Amino acid sequence: GAMANYFCFLLVTSLLFLRGDAKNLENITGWELLQNGTILQQTLRNYDNTNGTTTCPRATTVNRNNDTYQVTEQLDFLNRTSGNWTSFNSTFQFYNETGQGYNLMNTTNSSGGPPASYRFLYADYNCTVMQLVFANYSGRILPPPNDTRVLCGIWVKPDAIGYESTACNNTFYAHCNTTSVYSVYNETECKRSVTSV
Repeated sequence: GAMANYFCFLLVTSLLFLRGDAKNLENITGWELLQNGTILQQTLRNYDNTNGTTTCPRATTVNRNNDTYQVTEQLDFLNRTSGNWTSFNSTFQFYNETGQGYNLMNTTNSSGGPPASYRFLYADYNCTVMQLVFANYSGRILPPPNDTRVLCGIWVKPDAIGYESTACNNTFYAHCNTTSVYSVYNETECKRSVTSV
């Protein structure tokens, strides 16, 4: 009868809803995450490469080449000293480091921005933990020589901030150094003049 149909409808819609959720929680590679137009906001990190002068780092995938496994990311961040947004493009080459999928990316020779290498320790469709394997910020090397700390950041799609999967947060706290953890996302500050980017 009508009641049975209604329950059937509820069951189907809840299963569809769960399936949508499950897709977002699916474990994927960094390469699969960085589709064209993907925006990721860094929310937490355990390194402070600018002595607190910059915040709101945001990466947008502006180009993706499926043949060469290369992506170009537009990096935007707020300079707290000047109050202005700064932007640069970095091109990365992905590598299948361990046979576990394309989870390591290094800047190419033609890349703008600082030379850098990142490893995706965890990724789902909404959230990723990226290890900063190496970066050279105008001569300042991270991690510093002989420093064994695992440096990482959590990057989240803007509409999923605050709703990160447990697995994403847990990966950060389990695999990355947690002596100092910095928040680099404050909604008021980060959305203040984001339109001018």
